[in-house]
Amino acid sequence: MSVLCAALLVVASPAAPVDEDAALIVTIPYPVTDLTNGDAESLGSLADDVVAALDRDAWATFGGRGRISLSHGPDALVVRQTAEHQREISAFLTKRRRALEAD
Repeated sequence: MSVLCAALLVVASPAAPVDEDAALIVTIPYPVTDLTNGDAESLGSLADDVVAALDRDAWATFGGRGRISLSHGPDALVVRQTAEHQREISAFLTKRRRALEAD
């Protein structure tokens, strides 16, 4: 017997160094099986698109603090990024979903 449970885990930690203007880093898993159809290549491509949609300097690869990782079964993008960038990612994924619905 299998039980599928959808949950949202938000982990926040202060950015270093801590000051009044420091942005919080938040980790959010975004379920995206509807956008990838369970295809690993599509998941990787979607992650690349998310990275490209944000300011390049926001990602650790380019000197920022954000990270993105892939989770399989069910597919999800696990994003560690500022709350502001998380809102941008959520909006980006919503646009993708609406584009699929329009097709």
